[in-house]
Amino acid sequence: GDTSITADTDDQIDFKTGGTDRARIDSSGRIIKGHTGSITTGSRDSAIQITGTSAADSSLSMMRFNSGGGPAELIMGQSRNSTIGGNTIVQNADNVGMIQFVADDGTDYASKVAEIRCDIDAAPGANDTAGRLRFSTTADGANSTTERMRIDSSGVVNVGTTTPVAGATALSADGISGFQNAGNYAININRQTNDGALINFQRGGTTVGSINAGDNDLIIGKTDGGVQCYLRFA
Repeated sequence: GDTSITADTDDQIDFKTGGTDRARIDSSGRIIKGHTGSITTGSRDSAIQITGTSAADSSLSMMRFNSGGGPAELIMGQSRNSTIGGNTIVQNADNVGMIQFVADDGTDYASKVAEIRCDIDAAPGANDTAGRLRFSTTADGANSTTERMRIDSSGVVNVGTTTPVAGATALSADGISGFQNAGNYAININRQTNDGALINFQRGGTTVGSINAGDNDLIIGKTDGGVQCYLRFA
């Protein structure tokens, strides 16, 4: 009698084991585990909700066991068709998946802390769906996210800017990097402890020179010890 599936007068299905409610399907079709009702998080009453007071009872675990080394998969997608199962091609800049992190700010669970988004990155076609990843965090004093880093469809990594342009803060797929700042230095290099190399230069994986920090000196030298340039700062 203490393990049951019941349809009570509250228009939901309750699953109980050992005399304790374990999960329920509510009147809106939501599957709720660990709580008696739906909780709005990130402005959504999600279709599947897992809540608890420890990592064990509030976590979702997926694990695959196979000899081929394949992973467990979490797949998110988006279609422009409003009918489930229909096909309508997505458009450039459409968001096809998002991982959102929210926190209790003392009033609700809608305040965003960070998010990772996947968007279409160019005009799509049949079997042609260029994509980009966007990483965002929330600044102190705010409750909505701002994009901080982007990996576009060509493999360029942009940090601090969403548009890759010449001289922008970017790490590119072809190994060319550019940095810019409106009113301060664009690159800061700091050696914390003793004198020594600040920047190392290589050709084909072999070091050919370096820029070194001395006592109020900046030394540009070759690997054979020959000093090419010696700058002293007053």
